[in-house]
Amino acid sequence: MNLFKKALVIGGLGMSLAFSLGGIVPTTAVFAIDADEAQDIVSDMYPGVMIYGLEVVEDGYQVLFHSQRIGPSSVTINEDGEVVDEDVHYR
Repeated sequence: MNLFKKALVIGGLGMSLAFSLGGIVPTTAVFAIDADEAQDIVSDMYPGVMIYGLEVVEDGYQVLFHSQRIGPSSVTINEDGEVVDEDVHYR
């Protein structure tokens, strides 16, 4: 293995370890939601949307979505599965 490949492998392992130790860890939320649950909740409100992101925020989880009719938008879901904030942008 040449020096470049070794550096790439070692660098990749370091990045992987750094991500697993200090990466995305839900520190403010004590519950978990997966993409399927988020899709179900948002689709009930806005049929035909596609989720492209799920972020941990102070109030729970922020679900990022869009569709042909709706531009980049988000809703925040709390631990009870209720939508507590909406930021929807229609095209």
